[in-house]
Amino acid sequence: MAERNKEQKIYSVGEFLDTLNAALEKKIISIRGEITEYNYRGYAAYLTLKDPEEQALLRCYVPRRSLPREIKLEEGMEIVVTGHPHIHKVYNFALQVHSILLTGEGVLLKALEELKKKLSKEGLFDEEKKSDIPPFVQTIGLITSPGSDAERDVRTHLGEWGMRVRRLGVHVEGVRAVSEIVGALRWFNTHTPDTDVIILTRGGGSLESLQAFNSEKVARAIFSSKIPVVCGVGHERDISIADMVADLRVSTPTHAGRYISERWERSEEKLNEYMRVYADRVGSRLQLIEAEFDHFKEKYEHHLLRYIERVLERLRRLYRDIAAHLSRSFDSFRRLETVFAGNHTLLVRRLREMQRSLQGQEKQLVSSGVTALSTLKDRIDTFEDTLAVVNPELKLKQGYSIAFNADGKVIQSVGGVNKGDMLTTRLSDGEISSEVESIS
Repeated sequence: MAERNKEQKIYSVGEFLDTLNAALEKKIISIRGEITEYNYRGYAAYLTLKDPEEQALLRCYVPRRSLPREIKLEEGMEIVVTGHPHIHKVYNFALQVHSILLTGEGVLLKALEELKKKLSKEGLFDEEKKSDIPPFVQTIGLITSPGSDAERDVRTHLGEWGMRVRRLGVHVEGVRAVSEIVGALRWFNTHTPDTDVIILTRGGGSLESLQAFNSEKVARAIFSSKIPVVCGVGHERDISIADMVADLRVSTPTHAGRYISERWERSEEKLNEYMRVYADRVGSRLQLIEAEFDHFKEKYEHHLLRYIERVLERLRRLYRDIAAHLSRSFDSFRRLETVFAGNHTLLVRRLREMQRSLQGQEKQLVSSGVTALSTLKDRIDTFEDTLAVVNPELKLKQGYSIAFNADGKVIQSVGGVNKGDMLTTRLSDGEISSEVESIS
């Protein structure tokens, strides 16, 4: 016995308390109780929790950073504190608090309304400060409870568009939820700036279970995010502070997935409409050109019919080529989802190439039509100049006359006239009828 006592270490009081505290610091505990005493000293708060059923009391030390920002603590409030036990060397045993959750719907509603007023006044809900969600999302940062229904619903409704999903699993309620959600938002902004959008989501719940999404720390982390944030919490009636600060609020995790995928789906509809518009525009331009050619053809049919028909045929061939190109473009788009699966940068580039090609075809049609019309008009001007030079009406005005026989044919030689023939002589201002009496 003496040998054993000799080997046993003898502690000082301070050493003994330090040893106990080193062991107690590892024991993180959550405790529910009612505040019976509360004293705030500027850098920390001291409070006593009471168990109404057993009349048990627990003293708590709360550093200022661990106090809730949403509402001021008061005696009579029921709260849940999380922390580790600690034995002060001068005073007594206490719980050193890491975080506090409010309980009771009345207290929570009061805290929620006060926080809404505070953040609204600071402009965290202003629409003009919200970022736009990219139209073609390729990479998503998903923050939710791992393996939850919320995660499954988001992934299911994203569709088969090859988007990459980086998921960070977090607690969405309880004492660890706030710090984990804030940490996940900061991680995406720091480590994956190429992420197009962050989806923060969970299923519905009670006001108490949604405290993390009504937290000031989470609200400010969302507001500070350089990556646009989509927030979807539960059902339509569950509108949280996080929803109000987010760049886009959706009602459920399912809606979050659908919103992102629907933009890709609508792109196919837009491309089809875009191609129809171009086809109509090309057709309208061709009709205008044909109508103008028809006008010239009627006026100068004897001289230019063959030339006009050749020009029109060239334009028809060009139009058929453009129509075939549109058809090929439409078919190629239907293959894009397979060809470019998982690489939407190439998809967007391909769509832009198609747009430039269609615009080039239209420009070629218009240019060819204008050139053809210009050439046609030059030819017509030449014909008109030639006709003007040989126009018999012009000769008559210069003092000449033209003689016609009884059949209305122009007399070009005296050999075509006999004595007694009736002739008509046309002058610039009328006609004279006469009979041939002699030929010399």
